[in-house]
Amino acid sequence: MMRKLGLYLCLAVLAAGCYDAGNKEDCVGLKCPNGFQWPEGGEIRVWSIRLPDGALITRYFGIFIEQQTPDVPLPEPILGVCDRDVTADQGENTVYYDVGESISFELGTGETVEVPRLLPDPNVTECMPGTACADGVIDFYGRRHDVAYLLETFQEAGPQPNFYNNFHNVRTAETMPLSDRLDNLFVGPSFRMLSPPQDDTATVTFKRGEDVVFAWENEQTPNPDVVAAAAIVIVPDVATQETACLSLNDGNFTVPGETIDSLEYDTGIMLVGNGADEAIMTDDGRIFHKWGQFCNLIPWQRVD
Repeated sequence: MMRKLGLYLCLAVLAAGCYDAGNKEDCVGLKCPNGFQWPEGGEIRVWSIRLPDGALITRYFGIFIEQQTPDVPLPEPILGVCDRDVTADQGENTVYYDVGESISFELGTGETVEVPRLLPDPNVTECMPGTACADGVIDFYGRRHDVAYLLETFQEAGPQPNFYNNFHNVRTAETMPLSDRLDNLFVGPSFRMLSPPQDDTATVTFKRGEDVVFAWENEQTPNPDVVAAAAIVIVPDVATQETACLSLNDGNFTVPGETIDSLEYDTGIMLVGNGADEAIMTDDGRIFHKWGQFCNLIPWQRVD
């Protein structure tokens, strides 16, 4: 399961940078209503995953893109519906910035986390998420890069860290055009599931043909100045496609019975969480994402 978890996320990419008129920097990240209009410039990301036993996986990303050809925006997911998860989609012929041996995440808690640079390793033939191999650097979604900054940490069940509902900053070892604009990565509040119910093994049961009502309660009061969204990503154990259901972080979302029926297998995991993208526009008109994400990992099964 942990290898499979490496390929998927708890928040699909929502409404990236865009504007119709005026100052484009006033309309970036989840604040934008009009979807993808700008080419990718990379991302920094903190992704926190709470396991059924209360343990916590935290993943740190740094990917810096100079150009891609064809240089076109990635597919746009749609808020309020369930559709194919586009998270692992990426551009082609990418040229990357190398910003030094590491990047540093300066967390709002006062802790600093060093994230190392990874480069392709010709001596490694098996490509695993979060590692380097002969084919490139494979991030935790299965995307391949020529250079990336990746780190995964694990914490046993216990008190939750207080970097939730908090802003964080990033520093690069070597200066690049974005180095002075990498502040204000926001990780939203953690939350607990209210429904659907889970059995003694923490598994949720879906029934064919029946809608599933998801409800949750934030464990901290959300910051009103940050636009966040919620997502339910359903990952069958044996499948060629994952399903992402995207909504506002308003406490509930109904997954239609048709979506449950269309799943390719009867068991799997799902990632139910929220995230914010305090993105910026680069000087050359690219969107650079500053993702903060939290999610719960929940096993599921489907019955007749």
